[in-house]
Amino acid sequence: MVGAREPQVIARAARRRIRAGGPLAKGRPSLGLEAWRARVAELRARANGRCEVCRVRPGIDPNHVRKRSQGSSDDLSGLVLLCRRCHDRTDAPYAAGRLVFAKTAAGGWVWHVLRGPDKWTAAPTGESGEIAR
Repeated sequence: MVGAREPQVIARAARRRIRAGGPLAKGRPSLGLEAWRARVAELRARANGRCEVCRVRPGIDPNHVRKRSQGSSDDLSGLVLLCRRCHDRTDAPYAAGRLVFAKTAAGGWVWHVLRGPDKWTAAPTGESGEIAR
């Protein structure tokens, strides 16, 4: 029964930390809520409110190019604005076509859609582009 109450206690502690102006996440550096909102506003301005991959639909999801668990930070250079469809493609199976990002020598990002039975044999589909900085 103690385990059933534990998530509520953790959520309550996180809410108190955020209300006090602390970071959104513990254990790795992150921005506070107001700073994160400002960063997302900068991101939307940079992308003109559009998805940075398809450039068609409104961009609604700020996304870390590299996952936070893999050492990414909340720097503007490591974030992209994606529509829901493109964001879903970043976690899609390779068989369906996964959207992946690669850093360029100039410090920007390029994206590719890889398709194949698994990540070891997936190949670019021809869908690719550069994210304007």
